[in-house]
Amino acid sequence: RPVAPGGVTGYVAASGDLNFLNEKVPFYPKNSSNLPPGATGLTVLDHLQAGLRHLTQVVGRGDHGLIRILQGDWNDGISLADPDPLAVSYTEHYGESVPNTQMALAVLPALADLLARAVREGVLPPGPAGTLSAQLRAYAALLLPAVRACWNGNWFPRAYLRNAQNVSYAYGNDTIFLESNVWPLLAHPDFEVLDDAQAVALIDRIMGDLGSPIGPRLQAHNLVWPAVSQLLVRGAMLHAPRIAAMLFEQHLYDTHTKV
Repeated sequence: RPVAPGGVTGYVAASGDLNFLNEKVPFYPKNSSNLPPGATGLTVLDHLQAGLRHLTQVVGRGDHGLIRILQGDWNDGISLADPDPLAVSYTEHYGESVPNTQMALAVLPALADLLARAVREGVLPPGPAGTLSAQLRAYAALLLPAVRACWNGNWFPRAYLRNAQNVSYAYGNDTIFLESNVWPLLAHPDFEVLDDAQAVALIDRIMGDLGSPIGPRLQAHNLVWPAVSQLLVRGAMLHAPRIAAMLFEQHLYDTHTKV
């Protein structure tokens, strides 16, 4: 998952601490003198440069243009959806994650904006930071049409997996999964996946098919995972404010104690 860009952007947005981007943080292993590809030092900016290189060059994209799934994404066991050993192996090599790619459309451009701001305010030099900002937006531009192409008219499938014959198929095309249907509501304004009508219809579908008194479930008749379900609160604030307050209240511990 492209977690680091979202985490750094969220921290700086909350703290206002742009100088965090210049802080030195050792790479793993801590005392190693070797730097990963993409890094020239130990700053947070170096970590972000190395992370984008890993995402684009090591993880890469699959046949549908989506970020590869490898051994898991939001669901650590997603590659085991078909337990046949050949299917697992093919999925880990060629499978693609819909939610990871959708998440990238929210966090990569947001990080690009943050870096551009840091350059304007003289916190970062324009060379490396400006280059990384442009690279983040360029990669998001590659991912956007691939994510839009996944829309089946009602929702987004969960992933593109492989069977034992190494044939790709859309997993979750016939039933809605929450994990692949919250991040498109949070896409950066320059990389919007859905129009307003589609976004509202998707939220209504989620509430109808997955709703519960404590937030939407991962699947019908499944558990509620707040790490994912709380994202719908933010999505509703952007596209369906009429239900955002209700969703927020569903996620409160006070609500959970009464259900």
